Amino acid sequence: ASHWAVFERATTGVLDAALRRVADGMAPPRALRTAMRESLSAADPARRHPGFWGAYVVIGNGGPIVTDRGMRQRLPGRAG
Repeated sequence: ASHWAVFERATTGVLDAALRRVADGMAPPRALRTAMRESLSAADPARRHPGFWGAYVVIGNGGPIVTDRGMRQRLPGRAG
């Protein structure tokens, strides 16, 4: 979820990085936190601004994403 309206093109890097980690089995809160920290250390100083990474929060229990079969949910286009 987002705390404020964001420009999709500006924030996709954070979400892509977080979702890749979730797809690899990392808990959503940790995945998002890691992606946000990476944005803070970005080579481009403009990308360090909170407008690129600070709007997002995880909603829910923060546990692994599972399907009704108990298997980890994979993102479209990801192997496994």
